[in-house]
Formats: sequence, structure tokens, C-alpha cells
Amino acid sequence: GSFDIAFTATFTVIQLVFSTLALVATMPIKVISDFTFIDQKVVTTFFIIVLSIITTILVFVWISSISRSKV
Repeated sequence: GSFDIAFTATFTVIQLVFSTLALVATMPIKVISDFTFIDQKVVTTFFIIVLSIITTILVFVWISSISRSKV
């Protein structure tokens, strides 16, 4: 029923998000080459933090959609 549709749609979105990790991995390299005054460690740390925040938000939205209440 509707749970199967929500479950399939959720895992399709999760699969799309994690398939873009190859793109995300190359983004710090391009930022470092474009802005040479920014340190590599700062850019790498920033992208890791942003990716962690996005992943956390997606997990909480997924849990909220499954439980049908605000988390």
C-alpha cells in the first residue's frame, strides 16, 4: 500500500543522494583551485560539516515522514 510507495520513494532519494558523493568529493578540489587563498583543510572541513548537516536533515525528514509526526 502507501507504506510501500513511501518506502520505495525514500530509498530512491537516499540512493540518489549517496550516488552524488563522487561529485561532492571533487567539489573541494575545484574550490581550492579557484580560490587559492583558502586553505585546503578549511575547505575540506567545511564540506564535511555541510554534508553531515544535509545527511542529518534527510534522516530526520525520513523518520518524520514514516512516523507522520514532527521529530
